[in-house]
Amino acid sequence: MRQEKCDRRHFKRMQFPPFDNEEPPLDYGDNILDVDPLEAIQLNLNEEEDSPIFEWFYDHRPLVDTPSVSGEAYRFWSLDLPVMTNLYRIGCTLLSDHTDSNASYLFDKQSFFTVVTRTTDTEHKGNLILIYSIFSKVVHAINKVT
Repeated sequence: MRQEKCDRRHFKRMQFPPFDNEEPPLDYGDNILDVDPLEAIQLNLNEEEDSPIFEWFYDHRPLVDTPSVSGEAYRFWSLDLPVMTNLYRIGCTLLSDHTDSNASYLFDKQSFFTVVTRTTDTEHKGNLILIYSIFSKVVHAINKVT
């Protein structure tokens, strides 16, 4: 084996990079930097149907200066029913039609409170409870409407 390696009859040194076809790599500055980004996807909102959210839906920080939001932290929301129903209707397009028993795992009360009780960080636990309470209020309000 040593003699074969010395003679190099059946052994060849590997050349790096393998599969090199003598093409230089793409340069970021030449090929990608000058390309304009694609236009953002936006829903076409109907001014009559979506009137509760039409004015502020695409704002950078919507409802900051209104009583609906408590300050700039966005920690607490107090939205009225027409706004919540519009947001729910628009948000339903993001939901899957596939019904999976594990899909609602986080919003199953028993499973959710099991997670909350096992969480040791008190701030994290408070955030989990807040998220669940907001979600359950929205679902409850929408179920009343429909």
